[in-house]
This record gives sequence, C-alpha cells and structure tokens, in this order.
Amino acid sequence: MIIHRKHNRQSQGFSIIELLIVIMIMGLALVKGIPFTMDWVNSARVTEAESGLVEALGFAKAKALRNAEGIINGGAVTAVCYSNDRLTVVEAADDSSPANCGGGSSQIWQLTLAGNVNIAVQNNDFACLCVDAKAQFTQAGSCNACSTNTTFALSAGGISDSIEIY
Repeated sequence: MIIHRKHNRQSQGFSIIELLIVIMIMGLALVKGIPFTMDWVNSARVTEAESGLVEALGFAKAKALRNAEGIINGGAVTAVCYSNDRLTVVEAADDSSPANCGGGSSQIWQLTLAGNVNIAVQNNDFACLCVDAKAQFTQAGSCNACSTNTTFALSAGGISDSIEIY
C-alpha cells in the first residue's frame, strides 16, 4: 500500500508581484498627495506670517507707548521692518535718533519667516511701518518711505490671505 502524503505548503511571505503592486499603489498615493501637502504647508506659512505680523505690530505699539527715549513731535519710537525673510522690531536709540529700518536703531524683536512668504501693502512689497509715542503709524523723519496702511496681503505658493491690523 502506498500512502501519499500531502505536503501543506505554507506561505513564506509575499511574492515579488505582490510587493511591486503594493509599492506602485503607495507611489501613486504619494504622487497624488503632494499638491495637497504643499497647499497645507503654504497655508501654514501664511498663517505663521500673519501671527508674526500681528505680534510685531502689537509689540511695536506697546513699546512705543512706553516711549522710554522721550521722543516727541510724531517721531518714530519703534519701527516694524521686513527684509530678507526677517520681520524685526527696532526702537529709537535716543530722543534725537528716531527709530528707522535703515540702521542706528536697536533691534528688540525678530522672527524669521519661510523663504517663499511675501508680504505686500497696496500691491507693493512691505518694508517698514513706524510707530510714534501715541501708538499711531507715522511717516515722520526717516520713515517717509514707510507705509501707514495696515491692510496686508500675505502669500506663499498659491495660498494668499489678507489681514487688517489696527
């Protein structure tokens, strides 16, 4: 009598074809998801820039109201500057040297934004905003080229937003 034994062949893992199919599906999902991820990243960058701008202007106004340098006649006590992806707040060095973004003022606050963030005021790149001792925006003295408009357009990639700060 001959007995045939069946050998139960147990699976030893995945075949190459199964692995290639899984890798292909994952690759397609990744390629389809990249635009959504970039929009999310750019939206986060715009939100970060908005928050930074609000914080910078609030800090500049609070510091200007204290007016430790004793600046009068509408001169700039503080200035909010934006250059080379850096948002900074500077204050006047003394009562005879109003704050300005061009130098000679002490930097008191800073935030580095992502490289692709653009901040504009009235369709022009934002550079500076000066604040006097009454926490009002001024163009007196070295701030004559600075904005007094507080409606900002922020963008990164294809994402944009507009905010108004008082």
